[in-house]
Amino acid sequence: MGDCLLKEKKMRISFLDKEYWWGGIVNLGETMPYDKYSECEIDLSTIKLSLDQSAPLFVSSKGRYIWSENPFLIRFWHGEILIPDTFEVELNEEGSTLRDACMNLAKKKYHLSGKVPDPLFFEQPQYNTWIELNIHSSQEKILEYAENIIRYGMPAGILMIDGGWQIAHGYWEFQPELFPDPQGMIKRLHELGFKVMLWTIPAVSVSAPDYDRLKEAKLLLHDCSGKPAQRWWWGGRDTVLDLSNSQAVRWYTDQLNHLQVKYGADGFKFDGGDAYFYDSGDQSWLPLNEQEQMSRYEGLGEIYPFHEFRCGWKGMGKPLVHRLQDKMHTWNGQGLNQIIPHSVLQGLTGNFFHCPDMIGGGVFNELFETAFDEELYIRWMEVSAFCPMIQFSLAPWRVLSDENRRIVEKMYRLHQNMAPLFLELAAHAASVGEPVMRNMAYEFPEEGLEQVWDQFMLGSKILAAPVLEKGKTGRSVILPSGIWQADDGTRWEGGQTIEIQAGLERLPFFVRLDRESNGYPADRQ
Repeated sequence: MGDCLLKEKKMRISFLDKEYWWGGIVNLGETMPYDKYSECEIDLSTIKLSLDQSAPLFVSSKGRYIWSENPFLIRFWHGEILIPDTFEVELNEEGSTLRDACMNLAKKKYHLSGKVPDPLFFEQPQYNTWIELNIHSSQEKILEYAENIIRYGMPAGILMIDGGWQIAHGYWEFQPELFPDPQGMIKRLHELGFKVMLWTIPAVSVSAPDYDRLKEAKLLLHDCSGKPAQRWWWGGRDTVLDLSNSQAVRWYTDQLNHLQVKYGADGFKFDGGDAYFYDSGDQSWLPLNEQEQMSRYEGLGEIYPFHEFRCGWKGMGKPLVHRLQDKMHTWNGQGLNQIIPHSVLQGLTGNFFHCPDMIGGGVFNELFETAFDEELYIRWMEVSAFCPMIQFSLAPWRVLSDENRRIVEKMYRLHQNMAPLFLELAAHAASVGEPVMRNMAYEFPEEGLEQVWDQFMLGSKILAAPVLEKGKTGRSVILPSGIWQADDGTRWEGGQTIEIQAGLERLPFFVRLDRESNGYPADRQ
Protein backbone atom coordinates (compact mmCIF):
# COMPACT_ATOMS: atom_id res chain seq x y z
CA MET A 1 0.00 0.00 0.00
CA GLY A 2 3.00 2.31 0.35
CA ASP A 3 2.92 5.54 2.38
CA CYS A 4 -0.45 7.03 3.22
CA LEU A 5 -0.95 10.19 5.24
CA LEU A 6 -4.04 9.62 7.36
CA LYS A 7 -5.90 12.63 8.77
CA GLU A 8 -9.14 11.05 9.84
CA LYS A 9 -10.95 12.04 13.02
CA LYS A 10 -9.12 9.19 14.68
CA MET A 11 -6.59 7.07 12.89
CA ARG A 12 -7.44 3.40 13.51
CA ILE A 13 -5.05 0.63 12.63
CA SER A 14 -6.18 -2.92 13.21
CA PHE A 15 -3.63 -5.46 14.37
CA LEU A 16 -2.75 -8.12 11.85
CA ASP A 17 -2.65 -11.75 12.89
CA LYS A 18 0.26 -12.35 15.30
CA GLU A 19 1.50 -8.78 14.91
CA TYR A 20 3.75 -7.06 17.47
CA TRP A 21 4.94 -3.44 17.76
CA TRP A 22 7.98 -1.68 19.24
CA GLY A 23 9.00 1.97 19.38
CA GLY A 24 8.50 5.35 21.00
CA ILE A 25 10.37 5.48 24.30
CA VAL A 26 13.46 3.39 24.97
CA ASN A 27 12.86 3.48 28.71
CA LEU A 28 9.65 1.48 28.19
CA GLY A 29 11.43 -1.31 26.38
CA GLU A 30 10.60 -4.01 28.91
CA THR A 31 6.85 -3.39 28.31
CA MET A 32 7.20 -4.27 24.61
CA PRO A 33 6.28 -5.62 22.20
CA TYR A 34 2.67 -4.46 22.17
CA ASP A 35 0.14 -6.93 20.82
CA LYS A 36 -3.60 -7.20 20.32
CA TYR A 37 -4.11 -7.65 24.07
CA SER A 38 -2.21 -4.53 25.09
CA GLU A 39 -3.81 -1.64 26.94
CA CYS A 40 -1.48 1.35 27.00
CA GLU A 41 -1.14 4.94 25.88
CA ILE A 42 2.09 6.75 25.01
CA ASP A 43 2.14 10.51 24.57
CA LEU A 44 5.43 11.43 22.95
CA SER A 45 4.66 15.13 23.38
CA THR A 46 4.73 14.86 27.18
CA ILE A 47 7.68 12.53 27.77
CA LYS A 48 8.82 14.30 30.92
CA LEU A 49 10.08 11.11 32.53
CA SER A 50 11.49 9.23 29.54
CA LEU A 51 15.03 10.03 30.78
CA ASP A 52 16.75 8.65 27.71
CA GLN A 53 16.06 8.35 23.98
CA SER A 54 12.70 8.58 22.26
CA ALA A 55 11.55 8.72 18.66
CA PRO A 56 8.27 9.38 16.79
CA LEU A 57 8.16 5.91 15.27
CA PHE A 58 6.88 2.39 15.83
CA VAL A 59 7.85 -0.72 13.87
CA SER A 60 5.90 -3.93 13.42
CA SER A 61 6.81 -7.60 13.14
CA LYS A 62 4.64 -7.65 10.01
CA GLY A 63 6.72 -5.08 8.16
CA ARG A 64 4.66 -1.99 8.89
CA TYR A 65 5.85 1.23 10.48
CA ILE A 66 4.25 4.34 11.91
CA TRP A 67 6.18 7.60 11.59
CA SER A 68 5.73 11.29 12.23
CA GLU A 69 8.06 14.26 12.03
CA ASN A 70 6.69 15.44 15.37
CA PRO A 71 5.64 13.96 18.73
CA PHE A 72 2.24 12.27 18.76
CA LEU A 73 -0.10 10.35 21.02
CA ILE A 74 -0.66 6.66 20.35
CA ARG A 75 -2.88 4.14 22.07
CA PHE A 76 -2.63 0.36 21.82
CA TRP A 77 -6.04 -0.91 22.81
CA HIS A 78 -7.54 -4.37 22.36
CA GLY A 79 -6.38 -5.09 18.84
CA GLU A 80 -6.41 -1.52 17.56
CA ILE A 81 -3.92 1.32 17.38
CA LEU A 82 -5.58 4.70 17.85
CA ILE A 83 -4.03 8.08 17.02
CA PRO A 84 -5.99 11.37 17.23
CA ASP A 85 -6.37 13.25 13.98
CA THR A 86 -4.58 16.28 15.43
CA PHE A 87 -1.32 14.51 14.57
CA GLU A 88 0.03 13.97 11.07
CA VAL A 89 1.20 10.38 11.06
CA GLU A 90 2.29 8.09 8.25
CA LEU A 91 1.54 4.39 8.04
CA ASN A 92 3.78 2.38 5.73
CA GLU A 93 2.77 -1.18 4.83
CA GLU A 94 5.32 -2.12 2.18
CA GLY A 95 7.12 -4.84 4.15
CA SER A 96 6.28 -8.15 5.75
CA THR A 97 8.88 -8.54 8.53
CA LEU A 98 10.44 -6.51 11.33
CA ARG A 99 13.60 -6.19 9.27
CA ASP A 100 11.55 -4.86 6.34
CA ALA A 101 9.95 -2.24 8.58
CA CYS A 102 13.33 -1.06 9.91
CA MET A 103 15.03 -1.04 6.52
CA ASN A 104 12.18 0.83 4.82
CA LEU A 105 12.11 3.33 7.65
CA ALA A 106 15.86 3.88 7.41
CA LYS A 107 15.68 4.26 3.63
CA LYS A 108 12.79 6.72 3.65
CA LYS A 109 13.26 8.71 6.87
CA TYR A 110 16.80 8.47 8.19
CA HIS A 111 19.73 10.57 7.03
CA LEU A 112 22.47 7.98 7.21
CA SER A 113 25.93 9.51 6.96
CA GLY A 114 28.05 6.38 7.02
CA LYS A 115 29.89 7.85 10.02
CA VAL A 116 30.37 6.10 13.36
CA PRO A 117 31.66 7.39 16.71
CA ASP A 118 35.38 7.19 17.43
CA PRO A 119 36.56 3.53 17.32
CA LEU A 120 37.93 3.81 20.86
CA PHE A 121 34.35 3.69 22.21
CA PHE A 122 34.06 0.15 20.83
CA GLU A 123 37.61 -1.03 21.33
CA GLN A 124 38.31 -0.17 24.97
CA PRO A 125 36.27 0.12 28.15
CA GLN A 126 34.90 3.41 29.38
CA TYR A 127 35.41 4.38 33.01
CA ASN A 128 33.14 6.81 34.81
CA THR A 129 33.81 8.25 38.25
CA TRP A 130 30.12 8.61 39.19
CA ILE A 131 29.53 5.52 41.36
CA GLU A 132 33.10 5.06 42.55
CA LEU A 133 33.65 8.69 43.57
CA ASN A 134 30.24 10.34 43.13
CA ILE A 135 30.33 14.16 43.48
CA HIS A 136 33.19 13.90 45.98
CA SER A 137 35.89 13.48 43.37
CA SER A 138 39.22 15.25 43.47
CA GLN A 139 42.44 15.32 41.52
CA GLU A 140 44.03 12.93 43.98
CA LYS A 141 41.13 10.45 43.91
CA ILE A 142 40.81 10.50 40.12
CA LEU A 143 44.50 9.85 39.61
CA GLU A 144 44.37 7.04 42.16
CA TYR A 145 41.38 5.52 40.33
CA ALA A 146 43.18 5.69 36.98
CA GLU A 147 46.46 4.35 38.37
CA ASN A 148 44.60 1.40 39.89
CA ILE A 149 42.93 0.61 36.57
CA ILE A 150 46.39 0.11 35.09
CA ARG A 151 47.85 -1.51 38.21
CA TYR A 152 45.17 -4.21 38.18
CA GLY A 153 45.78 -5.02 34.53
CA MET A 154 42.72 -3.35 33.05
CA PRO A 155 43.13 -1.57 29.71
CA ALA A 156 43.22 2.21 29.52
CA GLY A 157 40.28 3.62 27.62
CA ILE A 158 37.99 6.61 27.99
CA LEU A 159 37.84 8.15 31.46
CA MET A 160 34.81 10.30 32.22
CA ILE A 161 35.15 12.70 35.14
CA ASP A 162 31.56 13.03 36.27
CA GLY A 163 29.82 15.90 38.05
CA GLY A 164 31.51 17.63 40.97
CA TRP A 165 34.69 18.85 39.29
CA GLN A 166 33.16 22.21 38.30
CA ILE A 167 32.79 25.31 40.50
CA ALA A 168 29.11 25.70 39.52
CA HIS A 169 26.76 24.79 36.71
CA GLY A 170 27.57 27.31 34.03
CA TYR A 171 30.91 28.08 35.66
CA TRP A 172 32.99 25.47 33.92
CA GLU A 173 36.24 25.74 35.81
CA PHE A 174 37.79 23.17 38.13
CA GLN A 175 37.31 23.68 41.85
CA PRO A 176 40.84 24.87 42.80
CA GLU A 177 40.83 23.37 46.29
CA LEU A 178 40.03 19.92 44.90
CA PHE A 179 41.92 20.19 41.62
CA PRO A 180 45.07 22.25 42.24
CA ASP A 181 46.61 21.29 38.88
CA PRO A 182 43.92 20.07 36.44
CA GLN A 183 46.24 20.50 33.48
CA GLY A 184 48.81 18.27 35.13
CA MET A 185 46.12 15.76 36.07
CA ILE A 186 44.86 15.41 32.51
CA LYS A 187 48.43 15.23 31.21
CA ARG A 188 49.08 12.32 33.57
CA LEU A 189 45.87 10.59 32.49
CA HIS A 190 46.98 10.93 28.89
CA GLU A 191 50.36 9.43 29.79
CA LEU A 192 48.53 6.45 31.26
CA GLY A 193 46.72 6.02 27.93
CA PHE A 194 43.31 7.52 28.71
CA LYS A 195 41.15 9.91 26.73
CA VAL A 196 39.48 12.27 29.19
CA MET A 197 35.88 13.50 29.07
CA LEU A 198 34.36 16.02 31.48
CA TRP A 199 30.76 16.05 32.70
CA THR A 200 28.66 19.01 31.67
CA ILE A 201 25.03 20.06 31.45
CA PRO A 202 23.09 22.87 29.67
CA ALA A 203 22.17 24.54 32.97
CA VAL A 204 23.37 27.80 34.49
CA SER A 205 23.34 28.51 38.22
CA VAL A 206 22.36 32.01 39.32
CA SER A 207 25.71 32.04 41.13
CA ALA A 208 27.68 31.57 37.88
CA PRO A 209 29.72 34.66 36.92
CA ASP A 210 28.12 34.88 33.47
CA TYR A 211 24.53 34.51 34.70
CA ASP A 212 23.66 38.22 34.54
CA ARG A 213 25.25 38.60 31.11
CA LEU A 214 23.38 35.57 29.77
CA LYS A 215 20.15 36.87 31.26
CA GLU A 216 20.65 40.34 29.77
CA ALA A 217 21.50 38.92 26.34
CA LYS A 218 18.40 36.66 26.50
CA LEU A 219 20.47 33.52 26.04
CA LEU A 220 18.52 31.70 28.75
CA LEU A 221 15.22 29.94 28.31
CA HIS A 222 12.31 32.04 29.64
CA ASP A 223 9.10 30.72 31.17
CA CYS A 224 5.60 31.82 30.28
CA SER A 225 5.91 34.88 32.56
CA GLY A 226 8.93 36.13 30.64
CA LYS A 227 11.44 35.42 33.41
CA PRO A 228 14.42 33.07 33.13
CA ALA A 229 13.01 29.58 33.57
CA GLN A 230 14.29 27.82 36.67
CA ARG A 231 13.94 24.05 36.69
CA TRP A 232 14.40 21.45 39.40
CA TRP A 233 16.51 18.44 38.54
CA TRP A 234 18.53 16.01 40.64
CA GLY A 235 21.40 18.51 40.94
CA GLY A 236 19.27 21.38 42.24
CA ARG A 237 17.46 24.32 40.73
CA ASP A 238 19.02 26.12 37.75
CA THR A 239 18.24 28.17 34.71
CA VAL A 240 18.57 26.58 31.28
CA LEU A 241 20.46 27.67 28.19
CA ASP A 242 18.30 28.46 25.18
CA LEU A 243 20.05 26.31 22.61
CA SER A 244 17.73 27.53 19.86
CA ASN A 245 19.82 30.72 20.00
CA SER A 246 23.12 30.37 18.15
CA GLN A 247 24.71 32.89 20.53
CA ALA A 248 23.86 30.66 23.50
CA VAL A 249 25.43 27.71 21.70
CA ARG A 250 28.47 29.88 20.98
CA TRP A 251 28.78 30.84 24.65
CA TYR A 252 28.53 27.19 25.72
CA THR A 253 31.04 25.91 23.16
CA ASP A 254 33.44 28.70 24.11
CA GLN A 255 33.40 27.31 27.66
CA LEU A 256 33.98 23.77 26.43
CA ASN A 257 36.69 24.78 23.97
CA HIS A 258 38.45 26.59 26.80
CA LEU A 259 38.55 23.33 28.77
CA GLN A 260 40.10 21.58 25.81
CA VAL A 261 42.69 24.25 25.04
CA LYS A 262 43.71 25.13 28.60
CA TYR A 263 43.54 21.72 30.26
CA GLY A 264 43.63 19.18 27.44
CA ALA A 265 40.15 17.64 27.83
CA ASP A 266 39.30 15.36 24.92
CA GLY A 267 35.52 15.60 25.07
CA PHE A 268 32.41 15.80 27.21
CA LYS A 269 29.71 13.76 28.86
CA PHE A 270 26.60 15.75 27.97
CA ASP A 271 24.24 14.94 30.82
CA GLY A 272 20.75 16.32 31.38
CA GLY A 273 18.88 18.02 28.59
CA ASP A 274 15.85 15.92 29.57
CA ALA A 275 12.38 16.86 28.41
CA TYR A 276 11.55 18.01 31.95
CA PHE A 277 14.10 20.82 31.51
CA TYR A 278 11.59 22.38 29.12
CA ASP A 279 7.90 23.32 29.18
CA SER A 280 5.51 23.85 26.30
CA GLY A 281 4.93 27.47 27.40
CA ASP A 282 8.62 28.38 27.43
CA GLN A 283 9.81 31.33 25.40
CA SER A 284 12.88 30.63 23.28
CA TRP A 285 14.71 32.37 20.45
CA LEU A 286 13.13 29.94 18.02
CA PRO A 287 9.71 28.38 18.76
CA LEU A 288 10.84 24.84 19.56
CA ASN A 289 9.06 22.12 21.49
CA GLU A 290 10.74 20.10 24.25
CA GLN A 291 11.96 17.40 21.89
CA GLU A 292 13.46 19.89 19.46
CA GLN A 293 15.36 21.51 22.32
CA MET A 294 16.75 18.07 23.15
CA SER A 295 17.86 17.68 19.53
CA ARG A 296 19.69 20.99 19.66
CA TYR A 297 21.61 19.71 22.65
CA GLU A 298 22.50 16.52 20.77
CA GLY A 299 23.89 18.68 17.98
CA LEU A 300 26.92 19.33 20.17
CA GLY A 301 27.98 15.76 19.49
CA GLU A 302 28.82 16.79 15.93
CA ILE A 303 31.36 19.28 17.32
CA TYR A 304 33.01 17.03 19.89
CA PRO A 305 33.83 13.49 18.65
CA PHE A 306 34.37 12.27 22.21
CA HIS A 307 30.91 12.66 23.70
CA GLU A 308 28.13 10.81 25.45
CA PHE A 309 24.43 11.59 25.67
CA ARG A 310 21.74 9.96 27.76
CA CYS A 311 18.76 11.88 26.38
CA GLY A 312 17.94 12.07 22.71
CA TRP A 313 15.17 12.63 20.23
CA LYS A 314 14.76 11.08 16.80
CA GLY A 315 18.02 9.11 16.60
CA MET A 316 17.74 8.37 12.86
CA GLY A 317 21.16 6.74 12.72
CA LYS A 318 23.10 9.84 13.73
CA PRO A 319 26.71 9.03 14.76
CA LEU A 320 26.09 9.77 18.44
CA VAL A 321 26.97 7.75 21.55
CA HIS A 322 23.86 7.18 23.67
CA ARG A 323 23.88 5.60 27.10
CA LEU A 324 20.87 4.00 28.72
CA GLN A 325 19.18 5.70 31.65
CA ASP A 326 20.80 5.01 35.03
CA LYS A 327 19.80 1.60 36.39
CA MET A 328 19.40 0.40 39.97
CA HIS A 329 21.74 -2.17 41.53
CA THR A 330 19.00 -4.79 41.35
CA TRP A 331 18.14 -7.88 39.33
CA ASN A 332 14.57 -6.80 38.59
CA GLY A 333 12.52 -3.61 38.47
CA GLN A 334 14.81 -0.94 37.06
CA GLY A 335 17.93 -3.07 37.06
CA LEU A 336 19.68 -5.76 35.07
CA ASN A 337 16.40 -7.03 33.60
CA GLN A 338 16.07 -3.84 31.52
CA ILE A 339 19.44 -3.93 29.77
CA ILE A 340 18.55 -6.24 26.87
CA PRO A 341 15.04 -4.94 26.02
CA HIS A 342 16.17 -1.32 26.30
CA SER A 343 19.34 -1.88 24.26
CA VAL A 344 17.45 -3.73 21.53
CA LEU A 345 14.87 -0.93 21.41
CA GLN A 346 17.67 1.62 21.04
CA GLY A 347 18.58 -0.10 17.79
CA LEU A 348 15.00 -0.35 16.57
CA THR A 349 14.55 3.42 17.09
CA GLY A 350 17.72 4.43 15.24
CA ASN A 351 20.13 4.83 18.19
CA PHE A 352 22.68 2.34 16.93
CA PHE A 353 25.79 3.33 18.90
CA HIS A 354 24.77 2.61 22.42
CA CYS A 355 26.20 1.81 25.80
CA PRO A 356 24.34 0.02 28.59
CA ASP A 357 24.46 1.67 31.97
CA MET A 358 27.55 1.41 34.18
CA ILE A 359 28.29 -2.19 35.15
CA GLY A 360 26.41 -2.95 38.32
CA GLY A 361 24.09 0.03 37.90
CA GLY A 362 24.41 3.80 37.69
CA VAL A 363 21.95 5.05 40.32
CA PHE A 364 23.99 6.14 43.33
CA ASN A 365 22.31 4.95 46.52
CA GLU A 366 22.87 2.91 49.64
CA LEU A 367 22.54 -0.43 47.81
CA PHE A 368 26.19 -0.28 46.85
CA GLU A 369 27.14 -0.09 50.53
CA THR A 370 24.45 -2.18 52.20
CA ALA A 371 23.45 -4.77 49.62
CA PHE A 372 26.22 -5.00 47.04
CA ASP A 373 25.89 -8.24 45.08
CA GLU A 374 29.02 -9.64 43.42
CA GLU A 375 26.96 -12.12 41.43
CA LEU A 376 24.83 -9.29 40.04
CA TYR A 377 27.94 -7.32 39.08
CA ILE A 378 29.36 -10.27 37.17
CA ARG A 379 26.14 -11.08 35.34
CA TRP A 380 25.86 -7.38 34.43
CA MET A 381 29.39 -7.54 33.03
CA GLU A 382 28.44 -10.58 30.98
CA VAL A 383 25.44 -8.84 29.40
CA SER A 384 27.59 -5.78 28.66
CA ALA A 385 30.27 -7.88 26.97
CA PHE A 386 27.96 -8.35 23.97
CA CYS A 387 26.84 -4.71 23.84
CA PRO A 388 28.69 -2.35 21.48
CA MET A 389 30.29 -0.51 24.41
CA ILE A 390 31.00 -1.19 28.08
CA GLN A 391 31.37 1.24 30.96
CA PHE A 392 32.82 0.70 34.42
CA SER A 393 32.52 2.90 37.48
CA LEU A 394 32.52 0.80 40.64
CA ALA A 395 36.08 -0.51 40.86
CA PRO A 396 36.15 -4.32 40.43
CA TRP A 397 39.45 -4.60 42.33
CA ARG A 398 37.79 -3.01 45.35
CA VAL A 399 34.42 -4.76 45.45
CA LEU A 400 35.09 -8.24 44.04
CA SER A 401 36.94 -11.27 45.26
CA ASP A 402 40.06 -12.20 43.30
CA GLU A 403 38.18 -15.10 41.70
CA ASN A 404 35.29 -12.93 40.58
CA ARG A 405 37.62 -10.20 39.39
CA ARG A 406 39.25 -12.74 37.08
CA ILE A 407 35.81 -13.52 35.61
CA VAL A 408 35.24 -9.83 34.93
CA GLU A 409 38.65 -9.63 33.26
CA LYS A 410 37.75 -12.58 31.04
CA MET A 411 34.58 -10.77 29.94
CA TYR A 412 36.12 -7.42 29.11
CA ARG A 413 38.87 -9.22 27.22
CA LEU A 414 36.16 -10.99 25.24
CA HIS A 415 34.62 -7.61 24.44
CA GLN A 416 38.01 -6.29 23.32
CA ASN A 417 38.54 -9.31 21.07
CA MET A 418 35.18 -8.67 19.46
CA ALA A 419 35.94 -4.99 18.74
CA PRO A 420 36.53 -5.61 15.00
CA LEU A 421 33.08 -7.19 14.78
CA PHE A 422 31.46 -4.32 16.69
CA LEU A 423 33.12 -1.82 14.37
CA GLU A 424 31.99 -3.69 11.25
CA LEU A 425 28.43 -3.88 12.52
CA ALA A 426 28.55 -0.19 13.49
CA ALA A 427 29.75 0.76 10.01
CA HIS A 428 26.99 -1.38 8.52
CA ALA A 429 24.42 0.35 10.74
CA ALA A 430 25.73 3.79 9.77
CA SER A 431 25.47 2.99 6.06
CA VAL A 432 22.38 0.78 5.84
CA GLY A 433 20.38 1.33 9.03
CA GLU A 434 20.42 -2.15 10.56
CA PRO A 435 20.86 -2.34 14.35
CA VAL A 436 23.97 -3.84 15.93
CA MET A 437 21.97 -5.64 18.65
CA ARG A 438 18.83 -7.23 17.21
CA ASN A 439 15.61 -8.69 18.45
CA MET A 440 15.34 -12.43 17.81
CA ALA A 441 12.34 -11.84 15.54
CA TYR A 442 14.39 -9.41 13.47
CA GLU A 443 16.57 -12.28 12.28
CA PHE A 444 14.03 -15.11 12.49
CA PRO A 445 10.64 -13.65 11.52
CA GLU A 446 8.80 -16.95 11.06
CA GLU A 447 9.70 -18.63 14.34
CA GLY A 448 7.44 -16.92 16.88
CA LEU A 449 10.26 -15.22 18.81
CA GLU A 450 8.78 -11.73 19.10
CA GLN A 451 8.32 -11.90 22.87
CA VAL A 452 11.75 -13.33 23.69
CA TRP A 453 13.46 -10.64 25.77
CA ASP A 454 16.35 -12.41 27.53
CA GLN A 455 18.46 -13.34 24.50
CA PHE A 456 19.37 -11.38 21.38
CA MET A 457 21.32 -11.46 18.15
CA LEU A 458 24.56 -9.61 17.58
CA GLY A 459 24.43 -9.08 13.85
CA SER A 460 22.96 -12.05 12.03
CA LYS A 461 25.13 -14.92 13.26
CA ILE A 462 25.83 -14.59 16.99
CA LEU A 463 23.16 -15.36 19.56
CA ALA A 464 23.87 -14.14 23.11
CA ALA A 465 22.01 -15.75 26.00
CA PRO A 466 23.35 -14.36 29.31
CA VAL A 467 22.04 -15.50 32.69
CA LEU A 468 19.83 -12.81 34.23
CA GLU A 469 18.43 -14.45 37.38
CA LYS A 470 20.06 -14.53 40.78
CA GLY A 471 21.39 -17.90 41.88
CA LYS A 472 20.90 -19.56 38.50
CA THR A 473 23.68 -21.75 37.12
CA GLY A 474 21.88 -22.62 33.92
CA ARG A 475 19.12 -21.47 31.62
CA SER A 476 16.89 -22.35 28.71
CA VAL A 477 17.99 -21.11 25.28
CA ILE A 478 15.73 -20.96 22.25
CA LEU A 479 17.81 -21.93 19.23
CA PRO A 480 16.22 -20.89 15.93
CA SER A 481 16.59 -23.04 12.87
CA GLY A 482 20.13 -23.75 11.67
CA ILE A 483 23.35 -25.28 12.95
CA TRP A 484 24.78 -23.56 16.01
CA GLN A 485 28.12 -23.83 17.75
CA ALA A 486 28.17 -22.85 21.42
CA ASP A 487 30.95 -21.01 23.22
CA ASP A 488 32.06 -24.32 24.71
CA GLY A 489 32.41 -25.89 21.24
CA THR A 490 29.22 -27.97 21.36
CA ARG A 491 27.21 -28.10 18.13
CA TRP A 492 23.45 -27.96 18.22
CA GLU A 493 20.68 -28.45 15.71
CA GLY A 494 18.38 -25.43 15.80
CA GLY A 495 14.61 -25.33 15.98
CA GLN A 496 14.52 -26.38 19.62
CA THR A 497 14.81 -25.12 23.18
CA ILE A 498 17.82 -26.46 25.01
CA GLU A 499 18.93 -26.47 28.63
CA ILE A 500 22.53 -25.48 29.30
CA GLN A 501 24.77 -25.10 32.31
CA ALA A 502 26.08 -21.58 32.85
CA GLY A 503 27.95 -21.07 36.07
CA LEU A 504 29.08 -17.62 37.10
CA GLU A 505 32.15 -17.85 34.88
CA ARG A 506 30.22 -18.63 31.66
CA LEU A 507 28.56 -16.27 29.21
CA PRO A 508 26.60 -18.52 26.84
CA PHE A 509 26.65 -17.58 23.17
CA PHE A 510 26.14 -19.43 19.91
CA VAL A 511 27.44 -18.89 16.39
CA ARG A 512 25.27 -19.93 13.49
CA LEU A 513 27.45 -21.93 11.13
CA ASP A 514 25.16 -22.30 8.12
CA ARG A 515 24.16 -18.70 7.50
CA GLU A 516 25.50 -15.89 5.38
CA SER A 517 26.20 -12.78 7.42
CA ASN A 518 24.79 -9.30 7.34
CA GLY A 519 27.40 -6.67 8.00
CA TYR A 520 30.50 -8.84 8.54
CA PRO A 521 32.37 -11.70 6.87
CA ALA A 522 30.58 -15.03 6.74
CA ASP A 523 33.60 -16.91 8.10
CA ARG A 524 34.01 -14.81 11.24
CA GLN A 525 33.26 -16.76 14.41
